[in-house]
Amino acid sequence: MINAFFKLDKHTKMAIFIAPILLILGFAAADLWEENKASEVRFYQMTPENNQCNILTKECILAVDNLRISIYEENGLTTANSTFALDTMTLFVVDDNGVAETFRMGMKDSPHYWYQKTSLAEQLAAPGSEKTLRFVATIDGGQYISEFITKTP
Repeated sequence: MINAFFKLDKHTKMAIFIAPILLILGFAAADLWEENKASEVRFYQMTPENNQCNILTKECILAVDNLRISIYEENGLTTANSTFALDTMTLFVVDDNGVAETFRMGMKDSPHYWYQKTSLAEQLAAPGSEKTLRFVATIDGGQYISEFITKTP
């Protein structure tokens, strides 16, 4: 076997020595490429199921692909319940002039439940009232966004 190696020309010998180095460098480059792609910010638009939302009666589910986020009002807390664990959740309540009040939501018992004290219950107490809400939720670098109107019947 060793004699066969010495009978090879110099280009073949060099290829045998360089091939493992190129293989390792190729794996390293592919890993860097995938890591860079994973860190890119991705945006996903969520829309209300059934094209309507009423957070006071817990009838507001926003969806995209397999992710569902239910937003509802309970005991003075605006709560978001997600099918996947969230990294962050921010809610925006838009007034009649288009100015948004920001509510950075805190984790409740698990990363599936987020809450914040808001005045939405008072603002939606009158029958026929409506409010524009926006939110941004993050999961592993993905930004899930939505703007929707919650209406009181």
